[in-house]
Amino acid sequence: MAMALDYSNMSRAYVDPMPPSTRSGRHAALPWVVVGALWVTLAIASGLYFSFPIFFVALVEEFGWSRGATAAAFSISSVVQGMLSPVVGMLGCTGRIPRTPSWAVALFQQG
Repeated sequence: MAMALDYSNMSRAYVDPMPPSTRSGRHAALPWVVVGALWVTLAIASGLYFSFPIFFVALVEEFGWSRGATAAAFSISSVVQGMLSPVVGMLGCTGRIPRTPSWAVALFQQG
């Protein structure tokens, strides 16, 4: 026979995981401004990333590469970006953000 559970003390132990915001007025909208700015940034970055096929013919003509070499360069760039994203994320989470851009600039200058 199943035992009945006693829930009488649950209300005192319950802590609201999302307390009401203490911000009011202009400061209450600040998190949404940040979300909006991030959304716009991501939309622009994704648009530039996925516009590669539009510029494919122009890149082939400009650099004189074969279609395969141009596509391979884009593919290698995508794979390297995917492999380094966790590393960059971990560097950002360790609090070393001011030093991270200098490393990124040094790597970017290498080619």
